[in-house]
Amino acid sequence: MPSTTYTYIDDANIQHQQDKGLLAVKLARNRAYALIVLLLLVIISQAIALTALMPLKTVVPALATVDTATGHVVKVAVVSPEELSAQKSVVLNELHDYVVKRHTLDPADRQNLSDWVRIHSTPSVANEYDAEMAPENPANPYLLLPGGARRFVDVTAVNLLNQNTGQVQFRTRTGQPGTNIEPEFYTAIIRFEFTGTPRAIGDRWENPLGFAVTAYRADQQLSH
Repeated sequence: MPSTTYTYIDDANIQHQQDKGLLAVKLARNRAYALIVLLLLVIISQAIALTALMPLKTVVPALATVDTATGHVVKVAVVSPEELSAQKSVVLNELHDYVVKRHTLDPADRQNLSDWVRIHSTPSVANEYDAEMAPENPANPYLLLPGGARRFVDVTAVNLLNQNTGQVQFRTRTGQPGTNIEPEFYTAIIRFEFTGTPRAIGDRWENPLGFAVTAYRADQQLSH
């Protein structure tokens, strides 16, 4: 009896399975190619976006005038560092905020307060502040703060002595919130400058005008 020889070419089922396998391989390969193309498009788009954002490294200081009745901005003016120093209301506000941030003691907000002071100080003044707040400094005000207490700051007067020097009078109260605390009175002499840009590009939202304290001294007043 003659024998019959089958090969995969003659067997329609085997041929069909092979075709399906080849098709699956092609589909997987095409998906891989599509994924590679997609990744390349993402990389290219990110590169274009970064290139477009490069001009943002240039910070242009501007003053906005706001209508207090409506809250709408009615005027925006680009100003130079010299013009910023001449804007009394801007300077007084910066001096006020600096004293409040520098002398407030709040363990829960300590890092934010310290970062703010550093951003608004020249490196030498920031180093002096860091030395005062260092854990190894026995006079560190946080080490002397009673448990659960905070130090609150109220500015009572801000004056300009000249274009780059201000005087701030303020009082502090140290203790538990809501308790009757005896105040202490201080006078701070602050030298400052406006650079027109923050010292670091990442600080542009915290200090867009580039205000920096160049020298700082606060003395307690024995009588008020």
